[in-house]
Amino acid sequence: MKLCADILYWRLKEELKAVELHGAGSMELTLSRPEFYLDRTQTFEKNRVYVCSADHLPTRPSLRENVCLVCLGQHWNLTAFYDRCSVIVVEADTDIFRVFNLVQHIFDQYEAWEERLWHILRHGANLPQMLEVSRDILSNPMQLIGSDFRYLAVTDEAYFQKDLGIRLDTETFDAEKMATFLSLHDLSTHVHEPLLLELQDTRTLSVNVFDQEEYLGCLTVFEAFRPLRDSDRSLAVFLVKLLRQAIQQNPVLASTRSAVRRALRSVIAGQPVDFELRRALSQENGKTDWVCVRLQPKSGAAPLPGAYLSAALEERHPGAMAFEFERTVAAFLPAAQAERETTAQLLPLLDKLGLICGVSSAFSNLYEANQAWFQASSALQNGLLQDGSCPVFYFQDYLLPQLLSGALAGRPSWVYYPDGLKKLKAHDESSQVSYLETLRVYLDNNLSVTKTAAALYLHRSTLLDRLAHITQMLGCDLKDPDFCLTLGILLRAELQQKLLRELNNLKELEENREKIRQERQEEEENLQEKIAAHSEIARQASELSEEIENAKNRMIALQNTATSKRSEARSLESYRQSLQDRKNRLLSEGQLFEENLRNCEAEKAEARREKDETEKALETARTRLSEARTTLGNLNSEMNALAKENEDLRIRAGQAGARKKTIEEMENNYEGYNGAVRFIMKNAASGIKGVVADLMKVPAGLEVAVETALGGAMQNIVCQKDDDAKLAIVELKKNKSYYL
Repeated sequence: MKLCADILYWRLKEELKAVELHGAGSMELTLSRPEFYLDRTQTFEKNRVYVCSADHLPTRPSLRENVCLVCLGQHWNLTAFYDRCSVIVVEADTDIFRVFNLVQHIFDQYEAWEERLWHILRHGANLPQMLEVSRDILSNPMQLIGSDFRYLAVTDEAYFQKDLGIRLDTETFDAEKMATFLSLHDLSTHVHEPLLLELQDTRTLSVNVFDQEEYLGCLTVFEAFRPLRDSDRSLAVFLVKLLRQAIQQNPVLASTRSAVRRALRSVIAGQPVDFELRRALSQENGKTDWVCVRLQPKSGAAPLPGAYLSAALEERHPGAMAFEFERTVAAFLPAAQAERETTAQLLPLLDKLGLICGVSSAFSNLYEANQAWFQASSALQNGLLQDGSCPVFYFQDYLLPQLLSGALAGRPSWVYYPDGLKKLKAHDESSQVSYLETLRVYLDNNLSVTKTAAALYLHRSTLLDRLAHITQMLGCDLKDPDFCLTLGILLRAELQQKLLRELNNLKELEENREKIRQERQEEEENLQEKIAAHSEIARQASELSEEIENAKNRMIALQNTATSKRSEARSLESYRQSLQDRKNRLLSEGQLFEENLRNCEAEKAEARREKDETEKALETARTRLSEARTTLGNLNSEMNALAKENEDLRIRAGQAGARKKTIEEMENNYEGYNGAVRFIMKNAASGIKGVVADLMKVPAGLEVAVETALGGAMQNIVCQKDDDAKLAIVELKKNKSYYL
């Protein structure tokens, strides 16, 4: 099994004293088992873990994609690795072989977990067992909910029952809980990415389970025993992939009518139905009469809980088939269970969840489901135009508006106006009194003056006066039933189109408001991204400035040390010279004493008379000579010690000079560049200007960005002319074996 750097970091942190994670590595499970990094010339391969000592890291790293370093100790240039890979820093005195074995053991643990999951999957696909063996990996309570919001499996039952108050044996989400949940969060059953949510005051990690686009359930990890980690997302996604297969294999969970649902979805979408789906549809066809119900959220309501509603409808209406379709729910109910009294039982559920629905007329052939879907959709559209307060709309109640919308063929109603209605329309445009509205209400009340006056809140005489003017302008008797029918249809169509225009305007306003909200949200997100990017650049600039300052301080310290050592060496040399001069003087004095002694012995025979005085003088001279020789021996020992110390200082000064010379030679020899670049620059002709990295002057704070952007182009050589470049290439070809 592949892992990620975050998993290794937290597992090593449990075993070792001080562990730090740096860098921005991927959270995807892509890292393979580790290997030792021992040679600075070794290549860093992608998706690989390397265990190494900081002393073995190269000065200028060359890294592939997604590399993870487990590094013992610090390196002066370790920060150069942070932006390019994941770095786990362990204390330098830790046994490298112990660290390597720990990383191997971590891989062993997760591979054993994967093997146990596959074993369970191959031998019964027991969902509770799969969650239980995953308990030690995610270290938090977990629950698996099916598409009908029933509990399929849980861990840590005591936590759910005592802390959350959930009866796992029977309890599911009722309408009240679902409404509360929707008011707090989006029920994102269409989202394929992991989600962090708040459920019952607890932070959770949720991952939906899909079979292609069909929602099968949701795995939720509760933040109860330890904080959720970034790597938990990847581990949960990995677990969900196996849970999906287990759900598909479970005969209890697999729906026997899933093929019928897929067939109905294809029929109402106007798509072809393959042979297997037609056979499944034929088995259900003709058993009973059906009605089609379309459910969707009210304007501005919470997102539609499609999976929950589908399950709730099938539970309330045995034999029903419900599924999500185009962000709505399509339900096909047996007609006997979908009478007005029975359908009205849905009102509490619809009210709590902020839903509305349209109901078609009864039909018997499921292959005509698309027509029933049209009726349910039409009932919703026309019902919202006529009466937006009621959550349930029946197609048969809105036949006339539907017929009118079809009869006018999309043209405005005034196109069909006779001359009389045109006169009334012209009157209304220039007057505050609407004759058309008066005529429409008069026709709707079957030419009853009393009912019309009450509906318009007019005095009877006022209404009669208006009707007289209307009859005169129409130029026709209102007692003609055909004429009245025509006028009624046209005026009702006028009202229908007016309501439709208002509804469209309202929708347009809502769409514009939503568009503005999205644009504002995008602007805020862009602003946050810019702020984050600016902060990151500032941080990188600060780190780079600090790194440069530290390098300068280290260089100054080395220079001061070298100067001090040179001064100390000069002082020791001067002291040695003074000791040598003192030694020479003592040697001269000793020779003089010996010469006097010989003169005294030569004159001994002649100076018998002065024997006592001469012997006394001689004894004195011998004493002084002995003291001089003792002093000379001590001085010789001291001089030898000083000579040895001077030699040590000379060696140390030589080492410091050699180190300085080595660094200067590395710079002059272009160490770190490839062989071809070193050869050209060491044998530079007159037309060679230098390397891009040396010639470029980058504003402070942009060094890392420019280096990242250029990449290998930093080693490109700049020539004055094309001919100079060609001559350099010729020289490279002649001396290929030299620089390879």
